[in-house]
Amino acid sequence: MLDWNDLRYFLAIHRTRTLSGAGRHLKVDQTTVGRRLAAIEAALGARLFSRQTRDFTLTPAGDAILPTAERVEEAMLSLARAVEGDDARLEGEVRVTTNEAFANRLLLPSLPALRRRHPAIRIEIISDSRMLDLGHGEADIAVRARRNAQENIVVKKIGVAAFGLYATEEYLARAGVPATLDDLDRHDLIGYSDALGYLAAARWMANVATTGRCVFRGNTILSVATAASEGVGLAVIPCFLGEMDPALRRVLPQETVATLDVWTAVHQDVQRIARIRAVLRHITDVFRARAGMLRGEVVPRA
Repeated sequence: MLDWNDLRYFLAIHRTRTLSGAGRHLKVDQTTVGRRLAAIEAALGARLFSRQTRDFTLTPAGDAILPTAERVEEAMLSLARAVEGDDARLEGEVRVTTNEAFANRLLLPSLPALRRRHPAIRIEIISDSRMLDLGHGEADIAVRARRNAQENIVVKKIGVAAFGLYATEEYLARAGVPATLDDLDRHDLIGYSDALGYLAAARWMANVATTGRCVFRGNTILSVATAASEGVGLAVIPCFLGEMDPALRRVLPQETVATLDVWTAVHQDVQRIARIRAVLRHITDVFRARAGMLRGEVVPRA
């Protein structure tokens, strides 16, 4: 007979498509996931996943139990949220999902201050470009430059992030400082891979850069910023990344490249939990303190 833990393993494998991915999600090792799956299939007398390819895909038996597993999951999560909803204790774990640029440059440096204020709160930051499912408990709080459109999710705008064109002084000394957009034709440009094609900044650079002049493409914003910082060429990156990196200089500041609204998102059933409210306030304060830099205002440098 299946129990809730069995269904958690089944759903994790289905959503991540691999035993290793399910293990990371459930915080157990891959061997444990494989052993639990074998036990579940033995109990049911049916194979739930096809292993003909690298990914695990549902068999007809797996498809048959998926809707029930998801209904049980929603019921268990609703029960947990109802019990926790009035939790006034400033302790426990809070999982925050965001992109690696926000995580590495804004949130991680602010953690010591949060720890001093709330030492019993434990933070897990999940740096992932995917929009994790807050309704299914994949994270407690999301910080994104895209508004979450999931049902029962409370969103709040906490800032505006502008993009600018940056390069190192060494690169500009070698290649020259562009005075107009037409001058970019003579420069090495850093672009974004198709995975980030939804970004207005990526589209802007794609329109400016010819195939022959784009010398590097990155699949994350931070990798593009790092390439610029290493002197590879000119890149369009969030201004807060450019202004926080002493190796980089902004060029063509009069050009409006792109802006993105920054949002927090949390499931409505957990927003009353004290530790989540505390972390939300902290994140909001961090972004407000950096509001000018995020908007692309020129920051004097020593």
